[in-house]
Amino acid sequence: GRLYAGGMPYDKTPGGAKLFRIAGQQIDVIDEHVTTSNGIEFTADGLLAYYNDTGTKQTDVYDVDAAGNLSNRRLFHKGDGGSPDGLAVDSEGNVWCAINRLGLARLYSPQAEILGQWKLPCPGVTAVTLGGADGKDVFVTTSKENADVAGSGAVFHMRAEVAGQPTKLYAY
Repeated sequence: GRLYAGGMPYDKTPGGAKLFRIAGQQIDVIDEHVTTSNGIEFTADGLLAYYNDTGTKQTDVYDVDAAGNLSNRRLFHKGDGGSPDGLAVDSEGNVWCAINRLGLARLYSPQAEILGQWKLPCPGVTAVTLGGADGKDVFVTTSKENADVAGSGAVFHMRAEVAGQPTKLYAY
């Protein structure tokens, strides 16, 4: 198994952090220039990794090789005035993304077309994940940071048409 973890510089210097791959006792730098790591998820076939760098206000996509190396980082979508935060990829390769500051949960196709958008009553949408018995329960978390309004700090629930991916196990 492999675990990926990203950093965030306290001074928010653009490109001032790194993205790491952890495999057992081995830690490798995968990307030398990230700003605020807030989400990474792989497609079911393991060939692509979507990555939210909140500081850049965009979601990028990487190609993934058999050794787990990430390459060819490129823009997947912009935050449209918000800051992409946590994300999830469903079993068909669609990307669920929390858009912080705009109070949105969005669903993108693999071609970055908006398939759905849900407005929450608070701006601090922080993460989206899929789970439940059939994988179609969508959970959206929110924060009270900078906006103590109704719904802030709550977890919202809805149902999806497409199931999420099975939970990935990590063991070293």
